[in-house]
Amino acid sequence: MQKAVLWIFGLITLGFGVWSLLQPAAVAAAVQIGLPTPASTTEFRAFYGGLEIGVALFWIIATRREALIPGALLSMFLVWAGVAVTRGAGMLIDGSESPVMWFAFGLECVAAIAAWLAMQKSSDTADSTE
Repeated sequence: MQKAVLWIFGLITLGFGVWSLLQPAAVAAAVQIGLPTPASTTEFRAFYGGLEIGVALFWIIATRREALIPGALLSMFLVWAGVAVTRGAGMLIDGSESPVMWFAFGLECVAAIAAWLAMQKSSDTADSTE
């Protein structure tokens, strides 16, 4: 279960990061973000593309190195829970509900819950070996 969670959400995150790198205007338009200057486009590529690609690669690489799995799951939980909580708060505060926002919020919640459950599976396994 742990490796599957890391693989699935790692690949989803990697795909989004690559899409953000290669087509920043399309991704930004989906959430009504303007990219009026070359610098803003570069910033969007770097943060939405580069950060997501880097994090996703860590999660995917962790599936090949057992010692990295607990930290990768913890980081996945914290990343997606943090994004989900702040997106949910933003939708409430800003009144920004839309199909795209709800889809992203749902996916982020599922990823955070999956990472949490996979972490619990890890601690259950550790407890049974002690």
